[in-house]
Amino acid sequence: MGKRKKGKVVVDVSGTPSSVGALGSSLAHALKAKGFSTSAQPAPKKPLAADTPQRLVEALLRACPKLQVHHERKGRGGKTVTMVGSFTPLSEEERARIATEMGKALGCGVFVEGEQIVLQGNQVARVRAWLN
Repeated sequence: MGKRKKGKVVVDVSGTPSSVGALGSSLAHALKAKGFSTSAQPAPKKPLAADTPQRLVEALLRACPKLQVHHERKGRGGKTVTMVGSFTPLSEEERARIATEMGKALGCGVFVEGEQIVLQGNQVARVRAWLN
């Protein structure tokens, strides 16, 4: 294989001969022709969703004022898990949503087991901090 020649690559979108300096303007014209905006204005900010993690935690604490947080190894092949429990007033879907948010916030594996949320590893201090 031979050596490739190094040089500038000029892309002509409009079909007319262009130089490197005119590339930006011809690209802008092509984008405008396709209906795109070329202004440098930032996109409008989306309003906050009604179900932010903070609101989920607040709803959890209102529905379940007393939660048990502990870690155990029993029956898990020597692996430590953190149990956050007694979510009896909440539905299965609400428990799953809270578990998902908790897993994202803490960066660990999480699943729902009965009426408890199970997190992988000893996360007791981090769960308590997240709930407060």
